[in-house]
Amino acid sequence: MYPFVALVALAFALTGCGPTPATDETPVAASPAPGPDPSASATIEQSPTRDDPAAFAAPAVEGMEGDWQGVHFVSPDGNAGCTILGADAPEPGLWGCALVAQDWAFPSADPADYCYDAQVPCGYGIEATGADLPHPRYRGDPGFPAAVTIFAPGSPQASTLAIGHSVTYGDVTCVSATTGIACDHAASGHGFSVSKTAYELH
Repeated sequence: MYPFVALVALAFALTGCGPTPATDETPVAASPAPGPDPSASATIEQSPTRDDPAAFAAPAVEGMEGDWQGVHFVSPDGNAGCTILGADAPEPGLWGCALVAQDWAFPSADPADYCYDAQVPCGYGIEATGADLPHPRYRGDPGFPAAVTIFAPGSPQASTLAIGHSVTYGDVTCVSATTGIACDHAASGHGFSVSKTAYELH
């Protein structure tokens, strides 16, 4: 049993960790509130099947040549493109997920909010570098292959991380569940869960 499983299970139980979904796709300036109806979600598998990281090589994306050392995958619904990059990758140590669509927004009303006064769209995913605390992803942040391909229908896609499966690269483990994707950094304990309907950072 891995320490991240308890954190992931707690995050995916959605007992008030996520924000209230927005009524439309317009960003809202509000603090996090209770998440979606827990009856619409399920907890993660207690013992996810561990996949070989070699099965998640970077897809061949035009204009993104180089050694994208790490793992690259998409969620089963195709809404999230995720990565865990190695130390020699173009964006060393980056891990996170970009989203095509979401029914919620990160807080942005307070100057302490990460998305406060953002000059480009903020919050279309979650990312971190190394042991840092995960934060909202800016639309203009450096791309990675799995993020680029989810916005380009017909392009070579990253492999899918099936529901009930996990993949580990370095200190980061990501798990796929019916409620979305959860990733956890073993050394720091930081991580996140994210889906179209909710998110949680820790």
